[in-house]
This record gives sequence, structure tokens and C-alpha cells, in this order.
Amino acid sequence: MKNLFTILFFVVTLFPTYPQVTIHVPGDQPTIQAGIDAAQNGDMVLVDDGTYLENINFKGKAITVASNFIMNGDTSHRNNTIIDGSQPTHPDSGSVVYFISGEDTTSVLYGFTITGGTGTVSFVGAPRLGRVGGGIFIADVGAKISHNYIFNNSVADSFAVIGGGLAAGSPWSNSFVIIENNIFDSNSCLRSVAASEGGGMSISTKARVCNNIFSNNVVSSDSGEAFGGGFVALFNLDSVLIYNNLIINNKVETGIITDPIMDRALGGGFVLWNDSTTFIRMIGNVIAYNKVSSSNYTVGAGGYFELTKGDVIFANNLLYGNHYSGSVSCYGSALSMRKAKVSIINNTITGNEPSINGTLSIDLDDSSLVMNNILWGNSAGTNQPEIYVRAGNSPDIVYCDVEGGWTGLGNIDTDPLFLDTLFHLSDSSPCIGAGKDSILIGGVWYYAPPFDFEGDPRPNPAGSNPDIGADEDSLDSPVYVEKYESLIPVEYALHQNFPNPFNPSTTIEFSLPAPGFVTLSIFNVLGEKVATLVSEELTAGSYKYKWDATEVTSGIYFYRIQAGSFVETKKMTLLK
Repeated sequence: MKNLFTILFFVVTLFPTYPQVTIHVPGDQPTIQAGIDAAQNGDMVLVDDGTYLENINFKGKAITVASNFIMNGDTSHRNNTIIDGSQPTHPDSGSVVYFISGEDTTSVLYGFTITGGTGTVSFVGAPRLGRVGGGIFIADVGAKISHNYIFNNSVADSFAVIGGGLAAGSPWSNSFVIIENNIFDSNSCLRSVAASEGGGMSISTKARVCNNIFSNNVVSSDSGEAFGGGFVALFNLDSVLIYNNLIINNKVETGIITDPIMDRALGGGFVLWNDSTTFIRMIGNVIAYNKVSSSNYTVGAGGYFELTKGDVIFANNLLYGNHYSGSVSCYGSALSMRKAKVSIINNTITGNEPSINGTLSIDLDDSSLVMNNILWGNSAGTNQPEIYVRAGNSPDIVYCDVEGGWTGLGNIDTDPLFLDTLFHLSDSSPCIGAGKDSILIGGVWYYAPPFDFEGDPRPNPAGSNPDIGADEDSLDSPVYVEKYESLIPVEYALHQNFPNPFNPSTTIEFSLPAPGFVTLSIFNVLGEKVATLVSEELTAGSYKYKWDATEVTSGIYFYRIQAGSFVETKKMTLLK
């Protein structure tokens, strides 16, 4: 039997062996481009902190261009080594970084702030010209983009615009890109005619994607489509893994409407749009507080799929707080899927609003599957169900917790009793052990993912039924809250803060099975301590502490506990 979660499709890059030379900028060469020009395959161009007013081109070289972040992981080097592309030698070539000459994933950009890009004029929809790749432009080639802060880049044109922060590939591309551990923040696509897509990034090639994608936007002031506030992956994709991304607070909005069908806003958080036999996995992502805004037809405030072919799994994702504002209709304030065969398994979809035609809009082949999902607490308009199925379709919806109920094998209609805003299940949740590990439908086996949203094994404990939703509790069946709370914890634990993302305060909970001296501290992305919540001797038990972040700026923070030999750190997001 085929395990649909085995990820075998990615290209294994065989790295050539080159003698490595490190070229220091500005020590050995005055500019980053001069360092690239002097480098040979296998070399590293190592750039000191500073602001570099450049638009750089890798020129087909298998080299690593990096800040000193690569040496010690100190994020201050990433934040203070800035490539500012706001002064290009020609206004039509305003991307900050170029991969356009046969590069592959041995061409690496690592640990910079990329800003000020305005993109490159290109044929993006012949015969019309448009502009692509505000921060980074990757043509029909490969690249590895890692640990960069891609901030405040913008593509603007009267015609099509693609990829405010980054554009990779084309509808005919067969290259492979790795885009991991970057922050895409406040990038934009602005246009008045034709399509506008991918505020944070646009990908049209084989890819592996894992990033924080915050506050990017796509805006149309005139007719045409606007889609993918956070990112888009589209056209003839072959193999794509989109995993563990934070896709938060992105936006798509349209203005003047001239065509009631085509002038539409799609996918506030993301859009997957494909027309070829493909292998797509979208696993373990947080998709929250994204928005579509239009006076016309809108689809998918959180995300939108239009996939006519392919093997697609959407699993272990959290979708919450996504919303639509407008005067007509929105299909799917959390998620919309059209013309797609998608396995939708073990997701938690809650707190999305509002949608005139249902929260989860399903337009799937009969062989598609919706299994082990929580759909609860979404605002779907008057008398609208949590699930909306378009006429003529009958997907298999099984072992789900659906508010208002749904006919199908193993479905329940009971409050999931979330513990926090990352939607962990309380130990009394009816979703514990209520899912299904595998099911045979139409001669095809479908499987629950072997791990949950946070990487814990599913099912847990082994041999039990898996839980419904993205989280997997450590119990095989629910217990009464009163009984649970009377027990002394059996192990040390640091729980995810609640709520998360938050503004301006959040609660952090931890458990101590034995007395001891405990410290609980907050750090920013530079590693600087910004608060100490606990520094004292505590008895065994469970504790909750509140952090008021009124005095600090938006961003990623880390909280760290030390209790004897137990040390653990978790990440949280402040959005103001």
C-alpha cells in the first residue's frame, strides 16, 4: 500500500567538490558584486555588516554569498547586513538579487536583509509587459535562498506584476529551488490592469518552501485578478513541498470592477494553481488572519486551490482568524478548493469569518477525501453550514468534527474543547481517539499523517486511533477535567503560549513534576533578553504566567524555561 506522506520526490542535489576560497567583502573586494565576479565555483563570498546599495547577479556560479550569520547564527548579522536595491543602474532591472544564468541549488544566498527592490520588466503574459521579482528574481534556474529577511520590496506596473518579495520560475520551468527559513515581510504587488499575484513570493517551479510570511499584500486598483497575498505556487508545477510556514496577516484587495467574473480577489494567504500531473504536499502550516477584500467575487480568505490534475495532500494545517470583507460573496473564508482532487486530512479550521457561502468550499472530484478535520466556530453567514459542497460533487467527508453536523462515517458534532489558540486538545476533548488512521475508498488507501502539527507521533499512544484535528493528544481516550487537574504532572513540560499570535498579552503554561528553582525568560530574535517572568523556587504543579508585550515591537520572540536539567525554548509571534 502506498503511504501518501512519504516524501520522495525532491531532487537530491549532488554537490560537486570544489576547493573553497573565502572572499571577504569589503576586505578583499569593495562590493558584493565584485566578490561574486572574483569567485570561482565552490567559493564563499562573506560579507561584513553594513548597507550595500547594489543589485547583484550570481552569473551562473555555484557559490555561497553570505553574511557573517553563516558563521555563528547571530541574527544581528542578518539584520545589519543589508542589500538595498533601490538604486539600480537601469529602472527596468530593479530586482535586488538575480539568478538568471543556469544556477542550481549550489548557488546560495544566506543571511541578508533584502530590501528596496522594484522588480524586473519581463514578458509575463505576452504580448504585454509586466514586472516580476521585487526582491529576488530567479528565472528558469535553481537557487537556495536561506535565512534572509526579505522586507519592503514592491513590484508595481500598469500591467501584470508577480512576486513582490521573490519570483521563481515560469510556467515552463523544470528547475528546483529551496526557499527555507526566510522572513517575507511587507512586500507588495501593485497594479492597475491584468493579473497581480504573490505579494510575498511567486513560485512556478519545483520547490521546497518553509518560511515566515507576514503582512504582504496584493492590490489591484482596476480590473483583473488579484491573488495570493502571502504567496502563489502556480501553473505547471511538478513537485512542491510547502511545510511549517507561518502565513499570517497577508491581504488581497481589488478596486474598480469591470468584469463580474474575472475581476476577483483570490487567496488572502496563499494560492495553489496547477494544470499538470503533480505531487504537492502542504503540511504543518499556520494560516491565520489573512484577508480578501473586494466589492465583487472573492474566494478563499485563508487559501485557494485550483488544481485540475495531480496528487495533492493538505494535512496538519491550522487555519484561523482569516476573513473576508466586501459586499458580494466569498466562497471559503478559511479555504476554497475548486476543480481539485485533494486529500484534506487532520487539519484544524476554526474562527474564520464571514462567508456567505460556507467556510470550507469544496469543489472536488468524487474520489477526494476530507478526513480527521475539525471545522468548528467559523462564521459562515445565516444558516450556512461549516462545509459547502458545490452542485454535482460528492466528496467523502469522514471522521470529522463538524459544527452543525455532517452525514458521513465517523463524523461528530461536539465542541472540540481547545486548550489554547494553537488549538491543542484538552484532555477531555471528544476529538481524542475519534479519528481514523487509514481508509480504503474507491480502491485507494488514504492515511493519517504519521506525525501531528508539532512533530509528535500520530497516533499517540501507538495502537490507539488518531485524534481529529492537527494536534495529537498523548491520551488514547478523553478523561474528565476534574480528575486530570487533581494530578501532579508526571513530566516536565513547556506548553505553547496562548494566544499565539497575540496582541498585546499572552499566557505561558508549564508543568513541574518536582520542586526546584525555575527561570522563565523572553528573548527577541537578536537573542536579547526582554523580560523575566519567573526566577524563584517553585513546588511541583502546573503554572500559568502572563506576559504583557505592550512595550515591545511586533515580531518573533522566544520563551525559555530552565528547571534543574530541564531546558526548553518555544517560539511565539506578536502582531500589533
